[in-house]
Amino acid sequence: MPPPAPPRDTLLPAILGPDLPEAACTGRWELFDPPHAGEPPDDLDYRRHRARTICQRCPALTACELTADDFAAQRGSHGFVLAGRTVAGKHW
Repeated sequence: MPPPAPPRDTLLPAILGPDLPEAACTGRWELFDPPHAGEPPDDLDYRRHRARTICQRCPALTACELTADDFAAQRGSHGFVLAGRTVAGKHW
């Protein structure tokens, strides 16, 4: 028998990430995305650098860090920037 589905109030944040309306990354999602197919390494390095710089100055960084580990593990992907760090697999 499959495990029960998580409650709706935990499922949406797991899909969308933390609700941080004051986050400096709002509207800049493309900088934080995993590598794109065929993306030149220099372009990826630039995007990640910009994303980490935005995180360092973000008023929501502490709140983001508090949810980052769970969010990264639930996403199961890698290569995106979250809370100023690049996720490498399900762990930091």
